[in-house]
Amino acid sequence: MYRFIRFLLLFLLTLLYSLGWTQVRGRITDSHGDALGAVTVSIQGTYIATSTNAEGFYEIKKLPSSSVSMVVQRLGFETKKILLVDIQQPHRLDVVLQEEAYDIEEVVVRSTVNPADNLIKKAIATRNKNAESRDKFEADFYSKGSLTAINLPKKILGAKLQDDNQLLDSTGSGMLYLSETVSHIVVDKPNKMKETIVASKISGENQGFSFNRAEGTAFDLYNNYISLGTTKIISPIADQAFSYYRYKLLASWKEEGQFIYKIQVEAKRKSEPVVEGVVYIVEDSWEVYGLDFVLLGTSINQPVLDTLFLRQQYTYNNSDRLWSKQLQTLDFTAGIMGLRFKGHFTHSFTNYKYVDQFDKGTFGRVSSEFNADANQKDTDYWEQMRKVPLIADEVKDYYRRDSLLLVTSSPAYIDSIDCLRSRFRIQDVLLGYRYQSTPNKLMIRYSSPLSLSRTLFNTVQGWNFKAGLSATKGDSDIGRYYQAGVLFNYGLADKKLYTTGNVLLRFNTTTYATLGLMGGSALKQFNPDNPIPAEFNTVYSLFWGDNFMKLYRDDFVKATYKQYVHPSLELATSLGYFKRSNVFNGTDYTFFSSNRPYTPNNPLDIGNTGVPAFVNHDLWKADLKAIIYFNTQIDKKPNRIDYNHDTRFPVLQLGYSSAFGTSYKGYSFQEVTLGLKQDVVFGNKGVLGYALSAGTFLNADGIAFTDFKHFNGNRTHIGTSSRYLSNFLLLPYYTHSTNKAYLELHSEHNFKGYLLNKIPGVNRLQLQTIVGYHLLSTDKRKPYQEFSVGLDNIGWGKYRLFRVDYVRSLHGTGSPDAVVVGVKLLNRQR
Repeated sequence: MYRFIRFLLLFLLTLLYSLGWTQVRGRITDSHGDALGAVTVSIQGTYIATSTNAEGFYEIKKLPSSSVSMVVQRLGFETKKILLVDIQQPHRLDVVLQEEAYDIEEVVVRSTVNPADNLIKKAIATRNKNAESRDKFEADFYSKGSLTAINLPKKILGAKLQDDNQLLDSTGSGMLYLSETVSHIVVDKPNKMKETIVASKISGENQGFSFNRAEGTAFDLYNNYISLGTTKIISPIADQAFSYYRYKLLASWKEEGQFIYKIQVEAKRKSEPVVEGVVYIVEDSWEVYGLDFVLLGTSINQPVLDTLFLRQQYTYNNSDRLWSKQLQTLDFTAGIMGLRFKGHFTHSFTNYKYVDQFDKGTFGRVSSEFNADANQKDTDYWEQMRKVPLIADEVKDYYRRDSLLLVTSSPAYIDSIDCLRSRFRIQDVLLGYRYQSTPNKLMIRYSSPLSLSRTLFNTVQGWNFKAGLSATKGDSDIGRYYQAGVLFNYGLADKKLYTTGNVLLRFNTTTYATLGLMGGSALKQFNPDNPIPAEFNTVYSLFWGDNFMKLYRDDFVKATYKQYVHPSLELATSLGYFKRSNVFNGTDYTFFSSNRPYTPNNPLDIGNTGVPAFVNHDLWKADLKAIIYFNTQIDKKPNRIDYNHDTRFPVLQLGYSSAFGTSYKGYSFQEVTLGLKQDVVFGNKGVLGYALSAGTFLNADGIAFTDFKHFNGNRTHIGTSSRYLSNFLLLPYYTHSTNKAYLELHSEHNFKGYLLNKIPGVNRLQLQTIVGYHLLSTDKRKPYQEFSVGLDNIGWGKYRLFRVDYVRSLHGTGSPDAVVVGVKLLNRQR
């Protein structure tokens, strides 16, 4: 009863606030009395506008004068204009819209040419002009977004999904996410934008910052490509549009003294990155009046996405004489592994101000910035600024989640949850244990050595087990954060315990200044990139007798420090003392006695002579690394800065290392390195990625093999990343290791289906063609090269987990060609 009274009071307060701020409000329906959502309600000739919610309700908070003309328009319905003269405010005005009943015969056709083609050609011819006329502007932006679960199962793969707070109904359906954003945007197309977020609200959070912002809503038909993340969709008025679309004129009518043409857009091949639906074009200016498109997940090789609906409605302004986007809605359905979701996002653009040029300094690195009080606005503010009224389910979700937040953030509730989660049970010795203190932002974990992922095999230790203790304090997302841990590793064959410890202190989330301290004893691979996963080595050793992983012992202590000194410059440095010693095979155990004997643990000992890889020694080593980003934008929050590095621009990495104070003469050296990587987007023709690295050693003729430059090879024929831009596919692990100058290049072009989606039948498989090239040049060797061609996005239905490449090598050892199967679930991309 108490909760019902609270809900009733909240509803009444919301209603009173709405009445207090609203001058004109009402409901818009069709001729059958059904509510119409996404209806644009504007004041004629101005940028004052609002939109209806899913229940058909709208509100205009402010009128420019006592007598105005209100324009009500929705794609698929006849536009209605209503004159309001000296109305008493607040004023209730319900509107009924009639479905389009325009006659195609209004268009006079005097030739056999498809009239829609002529109209589209004119839109294409003026596309750049129309884009330039609206490429510099300011506007106010409002966004509301929600994500809803559909029949969510209670568990999946044994993990619980539905919550205990009954926010979902008995079928597992209900709202999972609801947020609103109010911001001011300044845009200079094609690449400059600054967004100031004035208000941000997330249901059930009092410190959250919503992600549905203007920076992700720029679906612009005046570009050749409509950008949807990294996917480039062909615009129906792109230069090459007739290669992808067919058109049909459906209707025409006159509005604002201009003819509006409704044109059907049909994809020639649905397997390509295209849309289907309706576009509306204005005669003479050939501007976009509106669009109603559907996009299939299969068209953009995103199998998790079922269908996405994109709608845009434009309004006319007398002073600018432009049709400007006022309303945009995105609706989608998606799902995988029994999980089904639907989303709805509304974007409203008002108060446009077009300019010829912006003042110097208008744009900088800060692409978005939250005001200090953005997430602290009260109900009064939201009722005044909200462009689209809340529907009943949204009012309910705000109430339930905000009420739940009061309970779950109370000290008594937090203490009870901490006690429940931190309760110790005897089986935790075998399964692992976690202690949690939320008020102190403290968590302590114990990892059991008996878990499958911590039970491994190698030829030095035999069967070996890992156990760990770790503690974290602070918020991992904001401000200071501390982490400490210790890891124990014991092998049954060598009967030795290796122990390492580490401490990490992150001082802030503005420069991300981070100090790390670590030390102990550990077995390490000669290649510090660890190209052979320990799990792979376990399987290959036990089943086939291939001990690819080669190890040495390192007793060490090391300090590291890194931070951003500039948004485009990240520096990292380290200093450490290392005592290295050889280790040898301690077991010849395999599952099958027919397996050949293991190779020595020394990567250089091809003849099985038992010679160690290096002289046992100790040394000091210092490193300095600089990463330079050529295009960085900043997302600035009151207590956090996010650096967004655009991978379409080069990233340059410079490094210097020096080993000194060695116990063995000749093991001192210096190394200088350079790295460059970039993704180059070729519209709808895919992405070319490359990674170039080069380096040279100084005074390093006799250094230990541990300090050579080692390259990431592969002898397992299994790929462990979605892209191969840091490793070779056939190169043996240590054959090309060097202490001289070297040059390494990895590149691959993913056509994103551009080639195969044009082939009938084959395009149903949604495969992506990838071609690759890899080069390694070292001193006194012929350059090693790999050429590859492969298919990505292999799988069934929504599960696209595999990639297969045929690889051919030149100037290598062993087989010159092979097939490599990539398994994306392994995900070891660097």
